[in-house]
Amino acid sequence: MTSNAAIFLSGRLVTLVLLMAVQVVIVRALDPSQYALYALAFGIFALLQVGVSFGIPKVIAQVLPRAGWDIRNRAAARLVPALIALRVLASAVALLAGSMVAAALGWIALPPLALGAAACLFILVTIVQIDLDAMAQALRLQRTSRNALVVEALVRLVLLFLLYGVGRLTLAIEIMAISSFTLSGSSIMLFLAIRRRLREADQRDDIAPLDRQPLRSMAWSAYMSSAAWFTTSPPVMRLMGGYFLAIHPFAAFSFAQALVLSIQRFTPASLLLPFVEPAIVRDYNRSGELSRLEHGLSLLIKIDMLVIGAGVIVTSCCGTLLVDWVTAGKYGDYAFVFPFLLLYIGTNSVYRSFEVAAIAVGIRSQLSALLATSLAALGLALALIPHFGLIVLLLCPIFDAACRLLLVDRLLHRLGVRKVVDLPMVGALVAIIAGISAFGFEMSAMVTGAPILLGMTLAAMIAYLACALALRPLRWRELAAFGWSADHRMARLIRPLARP
Repeated sequence: MTSNAAIFLSGRLVTLVLLMAVQVVIVRALDPSQYALYALAFGIFALLQVGVSFGIPKVIAQVLPRAGWDIRNRAAARLVPALIALRVLASAVALLAGSMVAAALGWIALPPLALGAAACLFILVTIVQIDLDAMAQALRLQRTSRNALVVEALVRLVLLFLLYGVGRLTLAIEIMAISSFTLSGSSIMLFLAIRRRLREADQRDDIAPLDRQPLRSMAWSAYMSSAAWFTTSPPVMRLMGGYFLAIHPFAAFSFAQALVLSIQRFTPASLLLPFVEPAIVRDYNRSGELSRLEHGLSLLIKIDMLVIGAGVIVTSCCGTLLVDWVTAGKYGDYAFVFPFLLLYIGTNSVYRSFEVAAIAVGIRSQLSALLATSLAALGLALALIPHFGLIVLLLCPIFDAACRLLLVDRLLHRLGVRKVVDLPMVGALVAIIAGISAFGFEMSAMVTGAPILLGMTLAAMIAYLACALALRPLRWRELAAFGWSADHRMARLIRPLARP
């Protein structure tokens, strides 16, 4: 797992840098009205990614790693195109039906044919590429995944930068066409590698036929849990913003969302969960012991909080300066949204860890109740947004995530799962991050000049690091859940933050 994780992490970090550069080129090239069109298409993609997922991401993570051992490669090979076809067909139907209904209700005007076709192609190809990448990870094709994603992001960046440099990149349709082209190439590369992998001989001869009933049960529970998250998710908030906000604040909000969500894909929890989830769930299913399940997820939550907390502090101290520089002065006044969005992805990481634990210990049908909480939060947001605007879009997802976390925590406690969150340490970290961020935000309003703001941000980060080293929030038993001994290089790296 360690070598695969290193390959995966190196590729994701390079891809992160390249995609952030892509976002900078796009936001500089497009005026707010065109960027709003691009953001709307991206928001619809994110909406469909969860709204018609049918639990497929969870099936990929739980089933494909067993190909060749518990499941015949031939059966897995038939499953791959079936899952992709289901996703594309369901997404296409939902996209067409949703557009027609929204137009009939007067919510939107149908776009010109070329723009609509480009947006549909961009949305569908992006969904396929993400699912194929998840399959490659599940089949331990990390090197292929890294090469496909890095090459795609690099080619997209080069094409966009060249067109921007000669003044030919001014329309959202151009961005979507180029992205569809590069994503299609990446998808083909991933699909061919997956097909080659599943043509290999099985590792065992006594593999039972694939039982589809547990897959349906797992997919349904995961889908209902995802539906609860989806109700107040970033794509839904973005679509609400497109309806209720003026063009400029909507474009600023969409830019911030796109950037933060790109970063979220590379937070520690997002990077490590594809490796951690199969390992700890498989260990729990075989041994029935909760300790590795709890401690492994607890470590992910803490590491994610440490990293996201640093982002909250930086954007609180000098967010306006950074956003002004990145957007050429377009959206600096809206830099205050970044700490809220980062806080949301932090709560989302905790929720994902809780979801893994809940499905592993058999809490499935009860997850459907979470949808009622999220629908209530969405209704409250719809009632308040005409009066309070953007702040509702920022606070509603955080409020809903907190309510869902409390409900899942109570369900887990009933089954004896009590240590997924190390409450004393997590509470102390939250207090440190909130205190330094609040102080930095107040000070940034009183000082001017880039050197002073950057110096203040550096001082805040040093104070944050000192507090983290003094607190030592990680525990050795959590590192052991990953199979890291005291001499492991990753353990040595984070040893200053760990205690017995």
